[in-house]
Amino acid sequence: SAGSAGSAGSAGSVGTGSAGIGSVAEAKLGRLPELLAEVVEEEIVRNKALAAAAAGVVGSDGRDSSRSRSDVTDHPGARRNERSPPPSQLPGASTTHAYDALLRSLHVAGRGADVEATFQDMLGRGTRRTVHTYNSLIASYEARRQWQRAGDAMARMQEEGITPDALTFDALIDVCEEMGQWDRATTWLEQAQEQGHLRCEDELGVLDLHRIRSAGTAQTVLRWWLRRMRSRALAPLDMRAAGAGTRAMLETAVTSSKQPKVDAAGAGAGVAAGVAGAPKSASATAAITPNGANIPVQIRDLPEEIQVVTGWGKHSTVFGYSPVKERVVALLGGLNSPFVVPEHNMGCLVAERGAVRAWLVRDELLSLVRFLGGNRDALKRNFNPKSAGLPASVNISKSGVPPPPPRKTDEEN
Repeated sequence: SAGSAGSAGSAGSVGTGSAGIGSVAEAKLGRLPELLAEVVEEEIVRNKALAAAAAGVVGSDGRDSSRSRSDVTDHPGARRNERSPPPSQLPGASTTHAYDALLRSLHVAGRGADVEATFQDMLGRGTRRTVHTYNSLIASYEARRQWQRAGDAMARMQEEGITPDALTFDALIDVCEEMGQWDRATTWLEQAQEQGHLRCEDELGVLDLHRIRSAGTAQTVLRWWLRRMRSRALAPLDMRAAGAGTRAMLETAVTSSKQPKVDAAGAGAGVAAGVAGAPKSASATAAITPNGANIPVQIRDLPEEIQVVTGWGKHSTVFGYSPVKERVVALLGGLNSPFVVPEHNMGCLVAERGAVRAWLVRDELLSLVRFLGGNRDALKRNFNPKSAGLPASVNISKSGVPPPPPRKTDEEN
C-alpha cells in the first residue's frame, strides 16, 4: 500500500546498490540512506494523519472537528490571511524534502538503481517533485553515462513546470559531452545561457571556468568560446553566425535599453543593426549587456592577453587535482593552440591576442584547403577531442575512469 513501510519499490526498501559502485562513498555515508528512508515513511504517515484531520474526521468525543467554510470566512481578518502558503508550507512539503534528501544520499553513495526506484516511488505516491528531485535523478544518469535517460528526465521536468537550474544543465551537458554527443551538449549549453546560467565570459573576453563543476561541461563551454573567438576573427559582425546563447544576450541587451549606450565607435547602433539583420556597420565593435558591460564583438577589441581561467590560481588557498584544468589543458594542447599555463599563475591559460587570431585563421584556411581537396568532413569541426586528434583516454570522467565508448557520434558545423 502507499503508506506501508518496506513495501516493494517504496522508500523503506532501499537496496544495497550496484556492486562496486560508490563503495567509498557508501562507507562514509553509513546507514544514512536507510535512516532517511525511515524518515520518508514517517512523513508519509504523518501527512496522511494531518490530511485526515483537515478533512473533518470525527473525533473521540463524537463531534465533527472540521469547521464550515462560512465559519472560517466570517472570522474578522480571515480574508486577509487567505494567501496561498509558500511551497515549503504546502501539504506534503515535508515528505518532498525527505525524499529529496534520500535521493541525494543515494546518488552520493553511487546507488543509481535505487535513485530511480525511489523516484518511481515518488511518482506512484503522487509526491510533489522539485528541482532538487530531478537534479539527483539526472546526476545519477550522468554518473552512469546514460545521456538519453538524462534528456528524458529533463523533458519530464519541464513538462511538470519545474525550472532547471545551473546544476541541472551542468549534469546534462556533462553526460552528453562525455558520450560524444557534442551538438546536443552545445544545444543544452545555449539553452542554459538563454536562462542566465553558465555565462562564463566577462566583458573583457576572459573565459572563467573555475565555477564549472564537471570537466565535460567545461569542455563544452570551451568549445563554444573557441567557436565564438573564431567568429570574431573571421566574421566578427555577423550576429547570425553566433550561437543561440550569444544572440539571446545581444537581443536582450538591445531590447532592455530604450537608448543603448553608443561609444565613440557607435557600438550600440551597430550591434542593434546586426541583431535585426540590417546591413552591418564596420564601426560596431561591442554589445551592451543588461548590466551595462560591453561584450567585445571583434577580436581586436579584446585585451592584448587572452585568458582562460580554470581555478587553482595564485590567490587560491586550496591545491590539488583539478579535472577541469586537466581537460582544458589537454584540449587546447591537442588543438595546437598558443595557450600556455604561465609560471606566475597556474590557475589559468594565457595567449597573445595576435597569436590567437593567427591560429584561428590558419586553422580555418587549412580546413578549407582540405575540403577543396576532397575531404568532405574537413569543415565539420567543433573543437571536440576527435577533431583535436586526442586519444580516447584523455576524455575521462570526473572520477578518472574512462567512460564506455559512445554508441553514436554526432558533429556540428
